[in-house]
Amino acid sequence: MIFETFLTSVLPVGALFFLGLWMGRRHVFQLQDATLFFKFVGQIAVPAIIISILISTDFTNSDITLIWLYLLVEFLIYGLGFMVAFFLFRLPVIYAVLIGMACSFSNHVLFVLPISDFIFDVSATLPLRGAIAIDTLSLTFSAILLDVIRAKQKGQSAQLITHLKHPLLLCLIIGAPFVIGVLRAPVPMIRMADFIAATAAPLALFASGILLSQKVSAQGVKIAAMITIIKMAIFPALAVVIILQISGYSLDEARTILMVAAAPVGLMPMTFASRYQVETASIALSMLLSFILSLIALPIIASI
Repeated sequence: MIFETFLTSVLPVGALFFLGLWMGRRHVFQLQDATLFFKFVGQIAVPAIIISILISTDFTNSDITLIWLYLLVEFLIYGLGFMVAFFLFRLPVIYAVLIGMACSFSNHVLFVLPISDFIFDVSATLPLRGAIAIDTLSLTFSAILLDVIRAKQKGQSAQLITHLKHPLLLCLIIGAPFVIGVLRAPVPMIRMADFIAATAAPLALFASGILLSQKVSAQGVKIAAMITIIKMAIFPALAVVIILQISGYSLDEARTILMVAAAPVGLMPMTFASRYQVETASIALSMLLSFILSLIALPIIASI
């Protein structure tokens, strides 16, 4: 059952990552190609996914407590990653924030969601979709935090108006009336969002593979190993303790949330790293390492 889940649901999604890695190594695609792909995914495709989820998912039956428990685990891991990066590795504040993001933000939109759609019905993926929606808030907060830090370092004042134009925040603003039931999404809007959203996962996974053609310094390897350990070992273990053992949820109730906890490093830390001129090689390597481990972990969690 586990091998069948891997072969039919995980491998078809993951293969594009390794195709990008292979073509990047052969210089068929270059680093600037991956940067362009990421820009499209981050600015257009991922917002389309979020809008699609917000306007087409009935959240009335969602377990809000479970989603907030996931957010608690996520922020604890966020803080742990930041403190290790800042105090142990003595990295600059912006870099440490990005490390915290890499440790805590999973690739649920582009990796776990397509896999879950292969395996489960819509009702079983409600916790996962709720986690994606709540992470939009977390990522928007992180974007604002990074802008404030950079403005302070340059002796400038942060401009709040610029944050109101952030794609993730705009997604929340656009999707909010549909979530609370004030408006009903028109069919053209749903289909357009779904059509654009379909490009995100294959393009982002392919571009992630291309990025791994970069050389990583010895320090970068240590940082990547640290991110991977926190993301793929401490994060899932803490989620099991808080959600299953302390809060009393069953595995079936929390299965897709635990799949998110065991998912690889997400796309947004890489996108932000490029924007703030922070080294991307260590985060890219952690994406590869966590991706390989998740190929083992996700079929197990989905099948046990």
